[in-house]
Amino acid sequence: MRLPGEEESGGMGLSVAYMVVGVSVFILIILLAVFKSNDHKSGGSEYLKEMQEKQEAEAQAEATADAELAEEPERKLRAEDLDFWDMYPVEGAESADTASDSTEESTKEKSSYEEKAEKERQEQKQKELDKLNNFEEYMCKLRQRMEEQKKSLSELCRQLSELRCKASQPLANKLKEAMIDLNFLNVDFSISVTPMEEEFHADGYDQVEFLISTNPGEMLRPLWQIASGGELSRIMLAFKTVFADRDETDTLVFDEIDAGISGKTAWKVAEKLGRLSKNHQIICITHLPQIASMEDVHFLIEKNVKGERTTTDIRLLDEEESQGELARLLGSGEMTRAVLENAKEMKENARKVKQL
Repeated sequence: MRLPGEEESGGMGLSVAYMVVGVSVFILIILLAVFKSNDHKSGGSEYLKEMQEKQEAEAQAEATADAELAEEPERKLRAEDLDFWDMYPVEGAESADTASDSTEESTKEKSSYEEKAEKERQEQKQKELDKLNNFEEYMCKLRQRMEEQKKSLSELCRQLSELRCKASQPLANKLKEAMIDLNFLNVDFSISVTPMEEEFHADGYDQVEFLISTNPGEMLRPLWQIASGGELSRIMLAFKTVFADRDETDTLVFDEIDAGISGKTAWKVAEKLGRLSKNHQIICITHLPQIASMEDVHFLIEKNVKGERTTTDIRLLDEEESQGELARLLGSGEMTRAVLENAKEMKENARKVKQL
């Protein structure tokens, strides 16, 4: 026999039990859903990684295949080329193997050259380094070497100076005789050789100077101080006459060599020019018939006024015109027979001088 209200209390307990079970099941379902979601995410990440690796592998395989396909035609082309040149050889053609060997040899040579150059650079740097590390010793050796070279140079200069002094007097005598022939009747000439032992130059250590006196009673003085223009021309002619056999100058130009001379002196100068012309080309500008008579080729230079301008003309003279020009230089304005005969005789005498 149940008490009143007992059945209702039992129903509530059963309801509570069902509620607990339901909540537990719900929680379990939620937990399972969470676990499945985590498994799905983990599995999805691995799946994506596998797919990425697969795609990379496929891309690498495709790239390798493309490279092989690109190389294959070249290999076939080279093979076909070799077969073609073997079947139809061309003179001077070089095979692929020969070209390859040549390239290898060239590379080896370049490498060998670079190694040699690098070795030389290293040796040079090492020398410079040794020089800096032992600078005082290096300078001492350098001074010692300089003193030895200076002694050797001084000895050579001394020998050269002795030769100059020995040759200066005979040369001065020959030059003096040549000047006397050019009507320097009272000339005195000498060559001064002064050793300057601490002043070395390409020609030794001597200071050489030509000394001359053209008038009696005058002291010898340097040539450049006292000689006039005309005298310098005649003195140079004397030098050229003495050195005619050793002078390597092919052409000599004499301008105003007749300045201040006439008569016998002019003829002496003309004779010297005539003999000198055997071994040299002489270009001489003169107003003297004696010098002009020695010509091989005679030009006349004239100044003419055309309109308001002055011109200088030059023309070649033939034999008859040359004789007429000599007569004009000899005469007093009139072209007489005597003057023409004098000019003709002067040209004949000039030819005899050049034939000696």
